[in-house]
Amino acid sequence: MTVRLIDLTVPILEALAGGEVTSAEAALRVAVPPDFAAETGKWEFFASSGWPIHAVVRDDTIVGDAGFKGAPDSAGAVEIGYAILEPQRRRGYATAAVRLLLDIAAAEPNARLVRAVINPDNAASIAVVTRTGFTQHGEVMDPQEGRHLLFTRPPRI
Repeated sequence: MTVRLIDLTVPILEALAGGEVTSAEAALRVAVPPDFAAETGKWEFFASSGWPIHAVVRDDTIVGDAGFKGAPDSAGAVEIGYAILEPQRRRGYATAAVRLLLDIAAAEPNARLVRAVINPDNAASIAVVTRTGFTQHGEVMDPQEGRHLLFTRPPRI
């Protein structure tokens, strides 16, 4: 399973947020699936957040997105997030993307711990993080979404 991450730069995110799919495709050099392009609110948020986000690409097809929810905090913890498009799920793309994120975190000298916060009903995502070496370390409360499980691991094992 070979996937790669393509940086979604601010100009690309702004193009996606504005519905300018042709501009985003030209910058990415891959086709943007309609269900990826349709998440305009998500792209608008990331364009202004400063959080690094990437398109997850298999061959020349975007299959999802993955990234970090900010730089490592004062304790050296960095949180990952990922989403695979519905028609592309259950093919190992999320696992491959998480492994690539772990490689990026391992190269960051200030990152000492990688976190994943997952809804307890999301069995597929729990399987992805456990498959990639995370272990559950408690729970957190999301103000909008309620109880979530906290998984952690060092960037390199």
